[in-house]
Amino acid sequence: MTYFQLELKKQLKAVRMRLTEFKASRSVFSNSNQNITRLAKIMVQLLLKIPLLFKKQITPH
Repeated sequence: MTYFQLELKKQLKAVRMRLTEFKASRSVFSNSNQNITRLAKIMVQLLLKIPLLFKKQITPH
């Protein structure tokens, strides 16, 4: 192989590695964002129930 071919092969290997790292980090952040969105929805549901809880406590039986 010529010097150019060896250098090109080395650079392509580095690019493949970076692409693999990028895909892995993107997957992690995507899952993280999904979990944050799910948690935010649960928190909103709980916050919406707080006034109902206080209303039940104030109302005499």
